Amino acid sequence: MSGVGAIFRFHLGVGVRLASHAAAPLVGVAVAWVGLQEFPGAVLAAIAQGLVAPGVDPATRWIFAAFLLALATWAAPRVTTGLAGWIRHLPASGTSHRRAALLALVASQLPALVACALLAAGLVAFGQAVSIARLAAIPLVALGAATVALPVRRRALTSALGAASIFLALSPGWLTLGAAAALLLAADRLSGPLAAPSRMRRRRGSARRPILAVISWRAVGLRAVPALAPALLVLGFAALFLANNPVTPAVASGAVRFGGLLAVAILMSGIAAELSVRRPVWPWARSLPWSSSRRVAADALFLALPALPLVAVAAALDPRAAIAVLLATPLLALRAASALRRAQRLRIGALGVVLIEGFVVAGLAGLVPWGGLLFAAAAPLALRAAARAERELPVSRWIAIHHAAAGDSLSWSAK
Repeated sequence: MSGVGAIFRFHLGVGVRLASHAAAPLVGVAVAWVGLQEFPGAVLAAIAQGLVAPGVDPATRWIFAAFLLALATWAAPRVTTGLAGWIRHLPASGTSHRRAALLALVASQLPALVACALLAAGLVAFGQAVSIARLAAIPLVALGAATVALPVRRRALTSALGAASIFLALSPGWLTLGAAAALLLAADRLSGPLAAPSRMRRRRGSARRPILAVISWRAVGLRAVPALAPALLVLGFAALFLANNPVTPAVASGAVRFGGLLAVAILMSGIAAELSVRRPVWPWARSLPWSSSRRVAADALFLALPALPLVAVAAALDPRAAIAVLLATPLLALRAASALRRAQRLRIGALGVVLIEGFVVAGLAGLVPWGGLLFAAAAPLALRAAARAERELPVSRWIAIHHAAAGDSLSWSAK
């Protein structure tokens, strides 16, 4: 088989696999919805007539086209994953790669296309009229949806042509079908090669960005935002305590110190839990040109920066207490970075370690007014302990699973 033929066959298989993944939930939802109707047969007949029968309101066809577009949009990032990698060295042009990806997107719509064909066959079997023009428009709509969703270099132009072809294909008449086919051919000629994935594009100043922070951000991103809610809730309880109880300034300051540091610990525990799953600490990182202290400090900084808004909220409640919270935050961040190095050996994981140690630090800070200074002085010792934990990671230790499925960017469960 030639290289181009192998690429088309490969992408066709990708599209069929995506269709099989999408078919189970789609068919299940469709069967459940139709089965719950009072007259399921009449519902199926009405859908079939709306799709391919002549002289019927076009609302069903527009809904069907939107559904095809949703399928193609869902499949597009999965089809194009890895297309900028090893597959580019195969003996095929960029146009062949793009057309093969387009074929995969059309194949991903097979569940809906097969259902449409079965409904049309049912109309014919019961002796009802079927419009050949509307039946011929279905493949053009599928091609138009794939064209809209395909990530190419001239995405705006190609998407506009694809959307226009869908509009014309859904309009009655053979003339509009011919115009839709012409627009699809124009999109094929003008679209250009597939666009490189955003993470592969070279950006100005990318070489100057801190790579360790970039790796951590790509692993966690906004997934740590849910941990912000319980942290803010703790500060809210502290504010309610101050508002509803006549306490002395010393007690109020202690409550803010306790609540602020506990909120910081809760937020750091959530971020550390995400890091331990999506960017675990691998022993091979010791071969990189960075010291163990630098790697630990980078993790601690990544954990500490999101806590600064919590310190600002604590400052709004009691500025002097917020100073103690700020002084103790580096110690909590360093202990959280150390917990990441020990998470694989502990049943409670990094989340449990950070919560327990954070509760202890918050309690001591709430009782001792000058505890923030003590914790700030202990930060260098925490850095040394975390760096030692980094150096003591056994390089030759066998770990069957280095990360959860959620940490694998090519895992279906991570999509």
